[in-house]
Amino acid sequence: RQIMPVVVLDEIGLAEDSKKMPLKALHSLLENNSDHTKIGFIGISNWSLDPAKMNRGQYVTRQVPDRDELKITALQICRPNMRELLRSQLEKVAEVYMEIYDEFSSTDTKSYIGLRDFYCLVKHLCRVAEDKVAGATPSQRQRGLTDGDVMNSVYRNFGGIDPEANVKVLEKFGRYFRVVNEMKPHTLDMIRENLQAEILESGSRYLLIVTPTLETTIDTIDQELRRLSKNERIPQIKFNSHFPDDADYTKRCRLINDVKNGIERGESMLLIDMEMIYESLYDVLNQYYKEWQGRKYVEIGLESHRVNVHIHEKTKIILLALPQHAAKLPIPLLNRMEKHYFTLLENMSESEKSMVQDLKAWINQLTDLDTQGQEAHFSIHETFLGYHDDTAPAIVKTEWKAVCRESPRRRPELTDPICQHVLKRCQEKLLRTVSYDGLVRFSISKNTDYQVQLNPSRCVKCS
Repeated sequence: RQIMPVVVLDEIGLAEDSKKMPLKALHSLLENNSDHTKIGFIGISNWSLDPAKMNRGQYVTRQVPDRDELKITALQICRPNMRELLRSQLEKVAEVYMEIYDEFSSTDTKSYIGLRDFYCLVKHLCRVAEDKVAGATPSQRQRGLTDGDVMNSVYRNFGGIDPEANVKVLEKFGRYFRVVNEMKPHTLDMIRENLQAEILESGSRYLLIVTPTLETTIDTIDQELRRLSKNERIPQIKFNSHFPDDADYTKRCRLINDVKNGIERGESMLLIDMEMIYESLYDVLNQYYKEWQGRKYVEIGLESHRVNVHIHEKTKIILLALPQHAAKLPIPLLNRMEKHYFTLLENMSESEKSMVQDLKAWINQLTDLDTQGQEAHFSIHETFLGYHDDTAPAIVKTEWKAVCRESPRRRPELTDPICQHVLKRCQEKLLRTVSYDGLVRFSISKNTDYQVQLNPSRCVKCS
């Protein structure tokens, strides 16, 4: 009986991109002329390696699967007793996925909707169907999944793209499934659904939240994590530093050690702009777990150093990125994550959105200068310090929560007087951020309800 060792190098293309060129060490081993020891090598990559490696082995390329292959794969992912029940819907999903892939093959959106996302969508559909069948009557079992169930899974697994591309994706699903605006859950609800699930048992993926405004998103996710843990666990928020001395090997070791300790303790971690350590966490994000004595372990490594770490069942890892940064992340990393595009305004009620529009109208009127025919370049950002797209929604959300806490009913109805009261509080808070230039320019503002008092430097409403 002959035993031959085989080394499997998954995502070997990532090592190919390293500046230290670690794969050069394989040249002599692949030649097999150093000694009589025979070792098998299998490398799996998303792209071709350089000829020095490919010429020393057998190169096998796998093309994008066609529709029939996708349908077969989708059915094989399901349990045998669920295949006939889901056959029709899975075949439709496969058809739509190929149309989406062809549509976005030349854009950045293709990276957000890869094959791994399709397989995770199928797994999610199978889990939902199994849960429904488990507590259903025989007649209900024959119905299978509703269009709402399918679209909820689509929103969970085909997210993270910009709103314009998202509309095109929904249009394609609308040809096969009934899609209405009411079906789409709030992004924050989908994030909550992911955070409430036990990652180790539910099969859910870790989160990548793409947002144009990091500040408000960090605050929102931090509040959600504290609420879920009932303030027993404080989320760890880690930013990357772009100072040259903070990018050395020692700094990376410290960051990875912090993440390792958080994984072992079951902490929730928000990682922002941490590309320098993401490659060390691929096994964690891909959920390559090893089980020993009833506990799950995962490998974390830096260059040639690897260590097995016990992963706590309560561990949460959330990656946050700006849209322009997310588009530059490696495709293997994007495919491993459940992605969502988050803006605060999207996750507000219609009454709250109406207050946001009223507040923005007031801001535009306040910064609209009466220049008597002369040119003036004075933007909102020059008037209010730190203003961004989510400033108005964030203030409305904060003040509305404050009014709810102060009210004896805890959640008063949003009548016109209540809305006006909230709007007035928002205006007063926003005026505290006015720049000195803004104070002077208010004297020629078309909004004549406000005048300037330079001492003390603040705006007061005219009596």
